[in-house]
Amino acid sequence: MPFITSGPSLRRLPLFFAYCPDYAGVLAKRLEVRPKHWARVQKEAEEGLHEFGLGYLPPPESSSTLPADVPSSTPLMDGSLMVFRAISLDHAWKRIKEDIYYTDGVWDKEKCVVREFIKHEKYSD
Repeated sequence: MPFITSGPSLRRLPLFFAYCPDYAGVLAKRLEVRPKHWARVQKEAEEGLHEFGLGYLPPPESSSTLPADVPSSTPLMDGSLMVFRAISLDHAWKRIKEDIYYTDGVWDKEKCVVREFIKHEKYSD
């Protein structure tokens, strides 16, 4: 996997966040491909690369509604926020661009943001 180095421990790898808004009207698509997204996230969590991630709600003023074919217990989602480790910003972007939410048109490719956090002793060895 391109994110892992054989040298330093994973906790020494830089920490990144990805803010990935969804395109409008893609909740059904998001739910359809979600198992593949979660399988990858679970694997990365087991490897020590994935630190945190969740879908986020639309703003209160949003007019978003659940599609008719989506169970009413499903929360509306407006995008994803993830925190993970990677070798570099390029590798962090590669991880996002390989995610099924990106490749299958859930995340708005023009609005995705990936940034590196400053180094802090609490989050590294």
